Amino acid sequence: MPLEFQTVPPAPASPDDPERDAKRAAFLRWKNEQVIPYRASMLAACAGNPVLQEIERIKCKRSTAYFLTVYGHLFEPRKRKRKSGLGGEFVLFERQVQLLEAMKACLERDDEGPKSDLVVPKSRDVGASWCMCGEALKEWLFDDDVKVGLMSYKEELVDSKSPDALFWKIDYMLERLPDWMKPPKKSIRRIHLSLTNGLNGNVISGQSTTKRSSRATRSSWLGMDEADWFDEFPEIWAASVAAADTRIAVSSVGGNNGPTFYRLALSDELSPAEQPMRLDIRWWHHPLHDDAWFENEKTRYPNTAKFKTEVLMDPFGDESRFVYPQARHKSMAVDVAYNRLWPQYTAIDPGFSDDCGIVFLQEDPVNGWVDVLDAYVNARKPADYYGSILAGTPESGRDWEYDTDALRLMPWLQVRHAHGVTFYGDMYGFNKEGATADSFYSRLTKYNIYVRRDRLKDGTLAQRRLEARTFPGRHQAVWEVMPRLRFANTPGALFVLEALRQHQYADHGDRPVASEQRKPLHDWTSHVVSAVEYYAVNRSMERRIHDTYLARPVKPSRLKQVKRLDNYERWHARRTG
Repeated sequence: MPLEFQTVPPAPASPDDPERDAKRAAFLRWKNEQVIPYRASMLAACAGNPVLQEIERIKCKRSTAYFLTVYGHLFEPRKRKRKSGLGGEFVLFERQVQLLEAMKACLERDDEGPKSDLVVPKSRDVGASWCMCGEALKEWLFDDDVKVGLMSYKEELVDSKSPDALFWKIDYMLERLPDWMKPPKKSIRRIHLSLTNGLNGNVISGQSTTKRSSRATRSSWLGMDEADWFDEFPEIWAASVAAADTRIAVSSVGGNNGPTFYRLALSDELSPAEQPMRLDIRWWHHPLHDDAWFENEKTRYPNTAKFKTEVLMDPFGDESRFVYPQARHKSMAVDVAYNRLWPQYTAIDPGFSDDCGIVFLQEDPVNGWVDVLDAYVNARKPADYYGSILAGTPESGRDWEYDTDALRLMPWLQVRHAHGVTFYGDMYGFNKEGATADSFYSRLTKYNIYVRRDRLKDGTLAQRRLEARTFPGRHQAVWEVMPRLRFANTPGALFVLEALRQHQYADHGDRPVASEQRKPLHDWTSHVVSAVEYYAVNRSMERRIHDTYLARPVKPSRLKQVKRLDNYERWHARRTG
């Protein structure tokens, strides 16, 4: 490696780095005075020199950063960007080099743990997609037995005639390489969503993004561009575990398709051992993004929310995407604890094949606080399993095993259940199974658990409770109770808090939504949030009923009494006559 390439001038450590201007100037000097002249001299020296050409191929195989910095090209259609030095020669800045090093570290790991995957949250316009395409091209040229899979949230962004497409970027860089570095044209097979190197058999393939993506294919590594905007990213991320040794998810933040990317890339919800390798690329890492650029971008964006998500990488910048944005201002309260003298409530969102979410709450009758004490979530368990947990009475000899959360909760739930609890739930729990004629809630009655229902004794639906069956009614009820919500320092309560924070509306993409009611996304947040909604809407309806004065029935007027009597006499006369 040439001496001038062994150290890339460092980027600012933060937007407030006192040496930020000096560091940016140092990078530009390094690029213009050392790298650009070296590129030109190396191309000239290699022309007609097979020995030097082979040495360069070895250097490129060892280092993608060297390959791109010396031989890579970057397309830049914006004139002002080109004048400022962007585009043309692909000279990597420090964070881009670190990205390629992180990719290499993941690809070379021997184990298949979380650290074999890389997740890259990024600001806009930092060249991360070009780096991922550059890594794919380098391996396609120089490595052996490589198959790279590439995905984006639209197929036309994987392969099309648009410069935004991943294959277009690869084609652009490949065409501008010196001929001695490329395979002969007859050895290059280029079809839609595929690029094959006939010399070594390496393949770069593209895929459309559905929840079945990557199931029927195997790759050395799988690159996902703009992953946070995939319609089915949770399913794709889960399905691709066995499809590739390494998965690389690169994306700007703020996608409206669920919090999976946020949890992988930015959240502390996963423990360090469970987290994939992470590398963020902030706006200030780019040497051309100085304070003046920052201020100009701020004024050019149509609203502050877009600027926060696109540039500042704030996944919560656009609060309109979230069902309960005010939950972002909530936190754990150290003084919240179970008080057996206060009214206790349990809210249930039942499920068997889907998750069953259960939330435990209490109300402070003096100050009006509503405390979330804990929660429990599981799936594919019978109603009796949940009934034994809620009653705090473990059962042996059954076809289930209690998990650690259930064992943690049952001693407390036994005491709580003995002092009396009110249960609310989704009406789905009253649906009867065809084989047994039992419902989820009817199975709970053997544990002395009776869930409040919204039907009258004669089976007719109570009009006042129709709102519990619609999302707008439940949504409004939670908005009303949110200022009074507090969260205990327990795993379940903190899970409920994070679910409320992350609960998002479904993204309709390019479909018209003017006449459609916005509905929440169905994901890991849905079930405990639904349980909280059923608590809130039932308590809201009960308060309105209790506060309503029931007037005595109006006494019929004398005129109506006479009219009814006259009608009776005429009817009786017809019968007897």
